[in-house]
Amino acid sequence: DREVARHESRVEHEIARDASFEDWVRYGLRHWFRRMDESGELFVRLTSDNGPLAAKAAARRRDDVANWARALQRVFGISQRPAEHLASFLVAGTSGALAVRNGQDDDEVIETITLSVMAAAEALKAREVARPPK
Repeated sequence: DREVARHESRVEHEIARDASFEDWVRYGLRHWFRRMDESGELFVRLTSDNGPLAAKAAARRRDDVANWARALQRVFGISQRPAEHLASFLVAGTSGALAVRNGQDDDEVIETITLSVMAAAEALKAREVARPPK
């Protein structure tokens, strides 16, 4: 809990609350990369543990998904369920980004994921606009 609180306390000092969604995605990824550098295995256990920290890690991921989904709904006007799908993909994909990371092209990894999430959000928005109301 102390480790999580330490990292969460940084957010308010490192990015403006009114930053764009795209900036938040980039910041989130950089923040996770930095946390991995600083905490190593402890960070992995806090975010994806299958052992004694599993329940806390799962609750943290659910909270992250809910927060990203609300932001997608607010920014892009995406309905709740598709927003949750994309938010889940983003949160789960961060673990994949940590796995593919080699420490030499972090900015490229962040850019690839950010562009992918933004394109997916825009596609979901366009699909909703094109669909007639039920």
